[in-house]
Amino acid sequence: MELDELETLKGTVELKAETAPAKPSSRLSAILSLAALRDSIKPWSDFFGPSTFARPGSDVVARVRGNLGNYQGNYAVMCCLVLTLYLLSSPLLTLLMLSLAVGWAKVMEADLGVMGKKASKEQKKWAMTGLAAFAVYYIGSEIVFAAVGISLFLLLLHAACHKEPAASFQI
Repeated sequence: MELDELETLKGTVELKAETAPAKPSSRLSAILSLAALRDSIKPWSDFFGPSTFARPGSDVVARVRGNLGNYQGNYAVMCCLVLTLYLLSSPLLTLLMLSLAVGWAKVMEADLGVMGKKASKEQKKWAMTGLAAFAVYYIGSEIVFAAVGISLFLLLLHAACHKEPAASFQI
């Protein structure tokens, strides 16, 4: 290759590197997802209005699909509310959650290390995630699974009995 061709190639590589879209951070994408979910919450009067319910017929699958897409924000709030009520109904699990929150904050602030090597922030997050998952599973698995089951039951019951909106989003 000649020098002119190399300069052209170099300019092309630099141009492509400059125009490549930046990959959003996971924290930013999580915030954007939560904002989109918050924006998708429909008025509660439409969600719980007595005139919006009817006995499900042969169109139950279409109703469930349409309502899951249309009221996804409301269903997320409903599931979080049921899970919170279940967690607060168990003093031991509530104490565990508070302890994990305090422990998580302390671990993230501390300079921890293993065999002379300092643990990175990412390693601390994974260690605390594993510890929290084990503790919640060991102490509160019955409560968490019951809350998830009740949430799914209520969600599907509502989605099947709620009249499908005229212009619904299909998932």
